Amino acid sequence: MPFTRGREISRPYEEILEECRQLAKKGYKKITLLGMNVNSYGADLVVGPENVQVLRDIDKTYFENNAPKPPLKLRGGRGELNYRGGYQLPNGRIVKPILVKHLGRYRIPTLFPYLLEDVCKIEGIEEIDFLSSNPWDFSDELIEVIARNPKITRQLHFALQSGSNSVLKRMNRWYTRDEYLRLIENLKLKIENLKISTDIIVGFCGETDEEFLDTVDLAKRVGFYKAYIAMYSDRPLTAAHKSFKDDVPHTVKKRRWQIVEDMINKPNIRKI
Repeated sequence: MPFTRGREISRPYEEILEECRQLAKKGYKKITLLGMNVNSYGADLVVGPENVQVLRDIDKTYFENNAPKPPLKLRGGRGELNYRGGYQLPNGRIVKPILVKHLGRYRIPTLFPYLLEDVCKIEGIEEIDFLSSNPWDFSDELIEVIARNPKITRQLHFALQSGSNSVLKRMNRWYTRDEYLRLIENLKLKIENLKISTDIIVGFCGETDEEFLDTVDLAKRVGFYKAYIAMYSDRPLTAAHKSFKDDVPHTVKKRRWQIVEDMINKPNIRKI
């Protein structure tokens, strides 16, 4: 999606809150915060869209250490980023942007946990949902916000795609199966009655039976209540198209799709 849609652009913080307030006044009870990756909301507001990539070289200690530091050499930006990472919201409140490893590679500051909690404070709103979320930058602070706000949905969606480390690497996914499991365990530990849905791709380029069984094993351990399952298909101009051969037979993809479908979705349909 980033390839076709371009860089992430965050709507102004106060603009989002005001729209939510107006919807509440009109009688709406549920708000969904939607983004290509909502977890990283606000990075461009803090440092400017042209500078988000610059942050890949900045260590977390830069913001936490109070000692004098050299300039960040950032260009512009719609917010005020001081040497300790403070950001002034439109209402005058100063917050410390929460650093997450965006795409698993470099740190960016996000304001999403603050935004989510501020939406929870709006009178009249009874339920709040958000998507899409990626496992690589789902912060501990965000988990804490969800845990202490009953208005926020207890149904979260985290794309898995594969439970095999080697397949995840070929897919250019910036997490391992163990990192994914640790996140899920932390979520379940802190948030009661949590249901987790996911995306899974079967038959990715070169996927062996052993790699597929890694996905089956991880799915069993997590206990997803729903999965959106896709059989891999080649797409021109994508990195996978350029780097790998779509060499898993369709019959194998179909069989693997059915195994995951029967394991996750059919039992949950019967429960309904």
